[in-house]
Amino acid sequence: MPKLYVITGPSGVGKTSVALKLVEALPRLKKLVTCTTRAMRDGEVADVDYHFFTNEEFERMIERGELFEWDKHYGYWYGNRTAELEALLDDGLDVLMVVDVNGARTIKKNRPDAFVIFLTADSSDNLEDRIRSRASITEEELTRRMQKIREEMSFASQADLVVTNTEGKLATTVHQIKIAIQTSKGRP
Repeated sequence: MPKLYVITGPSGVGKTSVALKLVEALPRLKKLVTCTTRAMRDGEVADVDYHFFTNEEFERMIERGELFEWDKHYGYWYGNRTAELEALLDDGLDVLMVVDVNGARTIKKNRPDAFVIFLTADSSDNLEDRIRSRASITEEELTRRMQKIREEMSFASQADLVVTNTEGKLATTVHQIKIAIQTSKGRP
């Protein structure tokens, strides 16, 4: 039976990097492409990395009830379309969603059978460095983000699995999660 897996954790912890490696390692696992209103970053491909929308387009999707979950995160909308999720599950595929903690809370409420994986960083310094390297942000914005990260960490106790994504050990993180996914499906 197809299953929904959710990777969550604080900003900069490596959720997307882990997800892409998991999809490579598990052929029956497909990553749901998230919708966002933020600008495309260098190297990203529209409709592969994210579906990019204007604020108006995104808000119309909310009004029409097209999104399974959505949240405004650091000034930008993020969400996932119900039709895309259901199509993958109907095709018999396991689905991987990458969401912030608020999205994970919503998913766990609406689909208690979802398997939630919470990623943590090996240190707050590494997390701060990752956030700084992603985009130029002010010290004020960095302080706001680091405060939000401390709040998000409290969700770890509600996850089905907590994994530390140690700097330079992505393969180890992916392997731990891969084993947990296979075990949750009844396969060693």
